[in-house]
Amino acid sequence: MPPSPASPSILIVDDQPANIKVLFELLQQEGFRISVAKSGESALMKAQETSPDLILLDIMMPGMNGYETCAKLKDHPLTQGTPVIFLSALDQAINKVTAFSIGGADYITKPFQAEEVLARVRHQLALRWAQAEIVSLNATLEARIQERTAQLLELNQTLAAEIVERKRVEDALRHSALHDALTTLPNRVLFTEHLEMAQQRAKRSPDYQFAVLFIDLDRFKYINDSLGHHAGDQLLIQVADRLRNLVRGHDILARLGGDEFIILLDQILHLEEAKQVADRIVQAFQQPFQLNEHPVTTTASVGVALSSALEDQGIDLLRNADIAMYRAKGSGKGRLEIFDQQMYLQTLARHQLEKDLRRAVEQQEFSLDYQPIFALANREICGFEALIRWSHPQRGRISPEAFIPMAEEIGLIVPLGAWALQQACQQLAQWQSQCPAAASLYVSVNLSMAQLREASFMTTIDQALAQSGILPSCLQLELTESMLMDGSEALVTLLQGWADDGIRLSIDDFGTGYSSLSYLHRFPVHSIKVDQSFVNSMLQQREKRKIVETIIHLAHQLGIEAIAEGIESVAQLDYLKLLNCEKGQGYSLSKPLPSDAAELLITEHFVPSPSATLEIGGPASSVLP
Repeated sequence: MPPSPASPSILIVDDQPANIKVLFELLQQEGFRISVAKSGESALMKAQETSPDLILLDIMMPGMNGYETCAKLKDHPLTQGTPVIFLSALDQAINKVTAFSIGGADYITKPFQAEEVLARVRHQLALRWAQAEIVSLNATLEARIQERTAQLLELNQTLAAEIVERKRVEDALRHSALHDALTTLPNRVLFTEHLEMAQQRAKRSPDYQFAVLFIDLDRFKYINDSLGHHAGDQLLIQVADRLRNLVRGHDILARLGGDEFIILLDQILHLEEAKQVADRIVQAFQQPFQLNEHPVTTTASVGVALSSALEDQGIDLLRNADIAMYRAKGSGKGRLEIFDQQMYLQTLARHQLEKDLRRAVEQQEFSLDYQPIFALANREICGFEALIRWSHPQRGRISPEAFIPMAEEIGLIVPLGAWALQQACQQLAQWQSQCPAAASLYVSVNLSMAQLREASFMTTIDQALAQSGILPSCLQLELTESMLMDGSEALVTLLQGWADDGIRLSIDDFGTGYSSLSYLHRFPVHSIKVDQSFVNSMLQQREKRKIVETIIHLAHQLGIEAIAEGIESVAQLDYLKLLNCEKGQGYSLSKPLPSDAAELLITEHFVPSPSATLEIGGPASSVLP
């Protein structure tokens, strides 16, 4: 610690009392704290005990002289820094040199002057204080440097940790941006990067070939809906693992989203390699997956597209593989298809048809034909089935088999079905108004599952009845077996509400789907329609005839009507009459008619001439094979 300038302490070392007295009085008057030692040995002890700020040391003393005493003071750690001023009668230069060489700070020759002693004492104390201040400042500075160094080290460590964490976060974000969170496979973005690089390499190297495989699970939606999304996620993880085992290390396997996966087969020699991999995938998916210890089977449809210099971008290959995959799905699922240019042209045509269909709905390019439904016993007209028709401005009439499935797929079936329902009810109301005798006629309108799921569809029916003014019993709604397989309480309540209102319900194409007695008991069905695929060949094929007989008998047992579709000959008509089939429709009775022709038929039927007779068919026994 630096000495206190207010009361510095001085040790006087001298064996002469007179010298001690003079120095003591002189220094005490100046406010110094004084201690005295009369020998070198005593000085060493005093100095270690009191730690004086300055020592005035005589050289010539008995025993240990001043030189020896100074040397020992400088050797001791407690006193080595204390300044020593020699006071001696020895005035030769050699004496002063010796004093300074052993650590003396100054030299005063006896007899001394008081002013000189005080000046030299004050000077040494000032140096002592300055040195102590320097030491203190250096210590403070060193402490600050160490503190700042520690702070910088801590800051550097913090920055280094932040850099590591930021890099980890950036890597995680990049991985997240380029990989699927569920399966950890590359996603569409990363796959597209690899695909574009492969396409550019193919353009530079004519010998380089690759292929793209587009994979879609065939029953994923059913599994996801029936077993839950967690089970669906577990299935996707297992699918990813199974696909990993079917590709090479340098191939790229990615998940595009949902149940769609994509593979880039890198560096293949010919198309056959890609076909072999695709075939292994199709075969591998024949084996069930284990979900919660329950086996679940889902097949895979695979589209294959081979790289080509004709394609400008890799994304075109992805599109081609996608087109081929949809061809595989449409061809029966659980199989592979190889892309060819014809598929692309068909896809373009489909896209054009979709565009035209959207325009047709907006501009109401549709019309309804009406096929009469007859009571077979007396050939009375009971009603009409409304059949939607599309007359394309350039392509002419387009088959419903071409545009109805598309309308269902792209969500147009709801507005299209609502239009058909309104139009059919309005048309029946017009006929009933013009021909009161036809008041019992009904119109039959086909429904789709999308319409049943539409929350506002009940309002659509109510509006159609209200605006047309026809009775609910004059409207028949036709549903397919697959629509009823839902079996939900909501559907039962919906159909029961319509039946309670008096609306007829009929099952169309009965026998072609999931024929089950359970839903016939649950739903308020008024009639079932025997599909024309059975009626057309029932007289030639015994199995089909048995099916027709069974369906009609089932209807009778349940107390509902049987309506035969597709009656094309008198022989078929006679046989159906023999089976007591209540109603029927088909070309043998009448083709679907435009509204004006149907109106004429109604008028002729309900206002017959006096001489007119109605008789159809002959003995049924004559038509059996």
